[in-house]
Amino acid sequence: LIQETNCNTQPCVTKCTLSAWGSWTTCSKTCNGIHSRTRKIIETHSAVKCPATIESRPCNEQCAVNCVVSAWSNWGTCTQSCGEGLSIRTRNIISQPAFGGAPCPHKDQLRESRVCVLASCPMNCEVNSWTGWSPCSKSCNAGESIRTRTVRTQPVNGGDACPPTLQKRFCNTQPCS
Repeated sequence: LIQETNCNTQPCVTKCTLSAWGSWTTCSKTCNGIHSRTRKIIETHSAVKCPATIESRPCNEQCAVNCVVSAWSNWGTCTQSCGEGLSIRTRNIISQPAFGGAPCPHKDQLRESRVCVLASCPMNCEVNSWTGWSPCSKSCNAGESIRTRTVRTQPVNGGDACPPTLQKRFCNTQPCS
């Protein structure tokens, strides 16, 4: 004969007791990192599956973006064909900064100039004004009168040559009596 009796008639324990979430960890990177937090299992029963004890999420997703500028251009042509001039080079802003990134240079830092010295420039001859005409060399039978001017600056580096510095003209061309 078998006799049966009920045992363990209380309801089955189906709970899992967890601690509160801990603080978030420091972000793993200064840009596009991950941080996490954990909690502990305080009490559980073998038949019960507890929820997750670790939680992760992205952090520092708005990364600082620095200003981006192009490389310097080549130096430009000298502003003068001879002597001393200026040569210029430039660079451009490609993208503006965002989220606290390094600022762009001021517009005067996007342009550089330097002195360029090419071959010496030609310098033309320069003369002073004519003097007055001299008295006629003869009183009759065609005498001569002259005037002159002096050179103020000689030509250099292929500059224009000096014009004549002496002029003659006939005077008193009537025959002597």
